[in-house]
Amino acid sequence: MKIRAVISLLIAGTFSSVALAGLEPAEGEKLITYQPDPEVWEIANKDLINSKRLVWFNKEMRAKGRTYDDFYEVNVFNKPEKDVDGVRQWSDKKGSLKCRQFESVDIARDVSATYPSVTWRTTCLRGNAPAARLITKLIEGERHLYQVQKAWVGKVDNAAITEWQAHIEESYVCDINSETDPCPAEESSSEAPQAADNNAD
Repeated sequence: MKIRAVISLLIAGTFSSVALAGLEPAEGEKLITYQPDPEVWEIANKDLINSKRLVWFNKEMRAKGRTYDDFYEVNVFNKPEKDVDGVRQWSDKKGSLKCRQFESVDIARDVSATYPSVTWRTTCLRGNAPAARLITKLIEGERHLYQVQKAWVGKVDNAAITEWQAHIEESYVCDINSETDPCPAEESSSEAPQAADNNAD
């Protein structure tokens, strides 16, 4: 099934529609989420069999060869049979198998909303490697499952965690045709951000 979706990025308090490469509107459904500063973050995209991915890498870390030590990503998946709780449990189980120590902590959960969502934080210790930390939000749309995620490997300031957690929690899905969950009015439109690399390596 062809994936169709639109992602809108929050830019300095305003909204503008930005489409992932190859994605088109799904009857007005949009994911509203945060866009990092392009001076600090380098954007890339990757098309997978059942998903589309947009990822921002910290330029400083990438220059040091530590690409995945600090990144932010948005994924749009074909809607699975599992609900958001089921996908979260599956994700935690898969992650725990790779970790010497694994912790998963609830941040927020709203499964009764028009677009059910769950947000949580995980920490993984693997051997002598630095700790990996993730903040993840899953949102169930009509046709797609949306994932917004921030990841760090190694030391990270608590202030940075708090700031990114707020960005993740503020992400949501709306429908431009809905009277109960309308999308915000857009002051201006912009084209999709240019990916520096078609493959998020």
